[in-house]
Amino acid sequence: MRALCYLLLLICVACNKKPQTEFGRLRELADAGDVTAQFKVGNSYYFRNSKRENALGLEYLEMAAGNGHMEAQFLVGFMYDIGEGQVGRDSKKAGKYLLRAAQQGHAEAQQRMILRTQYGDGVPKNPAKAFMWAVGATANGDPKAARQKRGMEAELPSAAVREGHKMAKAFKAKRELIGHQED
Repeated sequence: MRALCYLLLLICVACNKKPQTEFGRLRELADAGDVTAQFKVGNSYYFRNSKRENALGLEYLEMAAGNGHMEAQFLVGFMYDIGEGQVGRDSKKAGKYLLRAAQQGHAEAQQRMILRTQYGDGVPKNPAKAFMWAVGATANGDPKAARQKRGMEAELPSAAVREGHKMAKAFKAKRELIGHQED
């Protein structure tokens, strides 16, 4: 029996295999297409100190965002919106990612889409659609959006407000149809 144990130990040493870390397993899942793992790996890499790891983190976060991960879409959009870290400010990319998160019901992304859509920052200018985002973000509990909505109701032409309400209602119905329940 002792000889068998030594033999197994020798085989393990000969293979020189290191036990895989939890992060290593997570990265394998991310590379295999697991969207949650892509988000976690991206976050872990991005918020480290080296430029190489920041770039790798952004790559994984964009991968997760491209695969529909709402938080990744928001985070990448936010990074491009403010020019976070290794990411330069890019209004078009910010608008693209924030729009995707907003369409999934992310309240802060919806709130950020209000001004972007109202003034055409990286997305087409459309005051009625901006009001639609204000209605949605307010319904999702964003207090800043509620203030913006009140201000827009006072400033926008009544036709734009009516159209925005109509668009918000259609947006909510469409989301419910495809199985996204808003709280």
